[in-house]
Amino acid sequence: MLNKVLFSKHFTKRMLILAVITAVIISTSMPLTYLMFTLADERREADTYSQLLVRRLLAPIRANPLAWQDNDREFKEILSENRKAGINAVKIYNENQKLIQNETISKPSVFEITGRSPIIFNNKVFGYVEVSKQTSEVIWSTVVLGLGFTTLGIIVGIFLYRFPTRIVSQAEHRTSAAFEKLKRLSYHDPLTNLPNRVKLNEYFFWVLEHAESNNQKLAVMFLDLDRFKFINDSLGHSKGDILLKAVAERLSSCVRENEAIARQGGDEFIIVIPNIANMNDVAMRAEAIINKLSQAFVLDENECYVTASIGISIYPTDGNDMVTLVKNADAAMFQAKEQGKNRYNFYNDSMKQSLSDRLVLESDLHRALERDELCLHYQPVVDLRNGKIKGVEALVRWQHPKFGLMSPGTFIDLAEETGQIIPIGEWVLRCACKQNKEWQDAGYPNMCVSVNLSAHQFQQNTLVSMVAKALKETGLPAQYLHLEITESIAMYNEERVIPKLHALKNLGVKLAIDDFGIGYSSLKYLKRFPVDILKVDQTFVSDITTNRNDAAIVAGMIAMARSLNLEVVAEGVENEVQRSFLELYHCHMMQGNVFCQPLPAEDLINTILKYQKTGKLAM
Repeated sequence: MLNKVLFSKHFTKRMLILAVITAVIISTSMPLTYLMFTLADERREADTYSQLLVRRLLAPIRANPLAWQDNDREFKEILSENRKAGINAVKIYNENQKLIQNETISKPSVFEITGRSPIIFNNKVFGYVEVSKQTSEVIWSTVVLGLGFTTLGIIVGIFLYRFPTRIVSQAEHRTSAAFEKLKRLSYHDPLTNLPNRVKLNEYFFWVLEHAESNNQKLAVMFLDLDRFKFINDSLGHSKGDILLKAVAERLSSCVRENEAIARQGGDEFIIVIPNIANMNDVAMRAEAIINKLSQAFVLDENECYVTASIGISIYPTDGNDMVTLVKNADAAMFQAKEQGKNRYNFYNDSMKQSLSDRLVLESDLHRALERDELCLHYQPVVDLRNGKIKGVEALVRWQHPKFGLMSPGTFIDLAEETGQIIPIGEWVLRCACKQNKEWQDAGYPNMCVSVNLSAHQFQQNTLVSMVAKALKETGLPAQYLHLEITESIAMYNEERVIPKLHALKNLGVKLAIDDFGIGYSSLKYLKRFPVDILKVDQTFVSDITTNRNDAAIVAGMIAMARSLNLEVVAEGVENEVQRSFLELYHCHMMQGNVFCQPLPAEDLINTILKYQKTGKLAM
């Protein structure tokens, strides 16, 4: 019994000691950690303000280096303009460490944190600026925090005395882990683990200082993935996140040790290259990044392709601060997208107006349909075997109140980015079907009308029902409607697209692959798609008479399509030499300006009537 009592006393005493230890650890670790981080922030703020003040002081020195000798008159005004809440004193020393200017706002009651920076001009040190910051309030906050956690520690120690050791270890671990996580999250993007804009801002501050001091140039690259929204919507946001991680890894492999990369947000990334030698080096780096990203990504055993557009600005030519350099690189990136994507552009002053015009277009595009500013032009497809007009392709135009008649190349990409392509695409389909039906009812020869479907329209679950509804409401027989698709629609999720193509075929319409030959897996998709027509892209047709490779490619496309019992239509035929070449290789269906430019409906009918009389369609 005596042994039990002694054991009980020793055990209780031991537990109480551990409880006290628990209280001490909890009550000191949290306030000390708070104090450590707060003092670090105070020091960083004082040091940063010191650097900013140096910049202000450099201006009069550069204007007149001798002004340093007349410091009382020159710097008093600057110091008074640069007062900052919480700053105790600003001191200025000459090159011999002698104090020559001291402006005190308040005397620190406890102690102060200082930041000191040299004043350098033409590689000569004129003096030093020292900024001090009062920190007495930090001590008071720490005391209050300590009292609070002491109480908490005692309560925890008393009520959980049976597990004091485990509590202490867990408290230490969780506190440390929480602060590390918080610190990392404040400077890094949680998805890609790349530095974020906060970290980039800090890097920019020092790299610009270094570039200015050493008369160096640096490059800012603004990179945006092409058509990422379509990929994200097609595959789902989880797959989109996986793709962004993979892109971040590839981009990181392209960045050298003294350079910086950050995720700006969404599918945008920024790369900073300091101390560049010449523009050619920057161009080669941008080209290497584009080539690196053009290689296939594998998502769930399926290949996925992504391209990027890059805008580049140069310090100090295109800006002297981070905001300006990033903004101008962004403007150059937008122009790269407008010029076809998957390329890079250097910034120039003309892009300011281009970006402004783009913002106007984006705003106006939202109201183009309701203002009845869109219209359709039609380009004939001619069958040279019998001289008949086989059909027409409907091409949308925008009669903009400021910029005049605009071709689709100037606004379709913008419509896809903003989501306006969905209502515009539905309007084009309905309008083309209605016009073709009106031609038939007026007694003109029956012909097919071709309508382009964008990849974004294929994402819509209502696509098939929308086409069926347009045919029903306009009364156009389905065999007189051709739907043109690009092979890129299946690049990301072909298993969803192919059943949808079969559903469209079941309506009675014909399907054509547009821009054939410029995708990644043309033969694979040509075999799997239930298509009737192959359209040879004009990029190949334009050079068939001057480029042997293009001529061989076109000849091979025609032969392959014929072997698969597909109709072949050559796009963009501009002259008689191209026309003769295509006929020689048994491509008899063509469209292009050599026959007729795209025309409004009324002008097209007049042209067709004239053709029936003269047998000549060329405009």
